[in-house]
Amino acid sequence: MIAMNIVGLGTGTWGFYCDEHKHEDLAKFLITAGIIINGISFGWFLLIHFNMGKAWSSQPEALKDHILVQSGMFKFCRHPMYTGFLYHTVPISLLTLNWFVTLSWIFFVVYYFLIVRIPVEERILIDVFGSQYHDYRRKVPPLGPGTMWLSASLQFDKLE
Repeated sequence: MIAMNIVGLGTGTWGFYCDEHKHEDLAKFLITAGIIINGISFGWFLLIHFNMGKAWSSQPEALKDHILVQSGMFKFCRHPMYTGFLYHTVPISLLTLNWFVTLSWIFFVVYYFLIVRIPVEERILIDVFGSQYHDYRRKVPPLGPGTMWLSASLQFDKLE
């Protein structure tokens, strides 16, 4: 039981349920906040899917009659779906009150989306749209305002 509490898998998640439920009200508040933020996050995903229309695919691929979406959320970030996954870290953390789950989620999002998926998508978009996508990349950061540094750090700018 002690080992489970250390990694946050037992009754001591985030430490709020220790000492005979001393912080139960705080835990309930945080979980409620997580539910609300999770609803906002779900709305974000619906908005992105609506904005992408027929350009959305579950796998990185060039679609028939592929269009480069630059409106809506895509004015502010090239990969708003992945930005949503990063933002979803907050409700995951609040809903589970479990640091192990939260860190696992962060690792999954950072590794899978930033290291694996985004470079693949960027390569496809460069192949399909060429200079049009290069111009878009120069103007719009990968994950929203303040993230242009990621292009250089994760070698997105080396994809030619």
